[in-house]
Amino acid sequence: PPAFILAWGSMGSGPGQFQFAHGIATSPVNGRVYVSDTFNDRVQVFTIDGAYVGAWGGSGLGPGQFNGCAGIAVDAAGDVYVASDHRVQKFSATGAYLLGWGGQGSADGQFQYAQSVAVDAAGNVFVCDTFNHRIQKFDANGNFLTKWGVNGSGNGNFVTPAGIGIDPLVEAFEDKHDD
Repeated sequence: PPAFILAWGSMGSGPGQFQFAHGIATSPVNGRVYVSDTFNDRVQVFTIDGAYVGAWGGSGLGPGQFNGCAGIAVDAAGDVYVASDHRVQKFSATGAYLLGWGGQGSADGQFQYAQSVAVDAAGNVFVCDTFNHRIQKFDANGNFLTKWGVNGSGNGNFVTPAGIGIDPLVEAFEDKHDD
């Protein structure tokens, strides 16, 4: 049976405290744990044992700022992607702003609330475009690649998708079986 291992944090706005911890991701490079602290408009960083390392962000719409950060993912190189409002921002492992993309709308590369983000082994970035009822795929530099889904309950349809993840076992299987 599952066993409880460790917990940290409490409600608040101080170091190691949260106002709605929405997303969590771990780095394969440095072993850090990154948490999107939604209503404090920041990303907090911890060791795998829960020791507070630091934070970055702040309230706003500029580079490196958040208007309610939501989903978070870390790629194989250790770069951190954060979905926030109608955009995605990419940071180094230490929180340096690298780039951002998106904006409010329904055209390719635009979002109506980017809620969740995931990165595959090839560096492709997948984003739940919640109120456009679709998933969008980008390269690691934010270039739009494709999209799928429409509002509905049929096959290939979504109603406000909220979460996305990548299965490394499926990726490994597909890589071995590509023709």
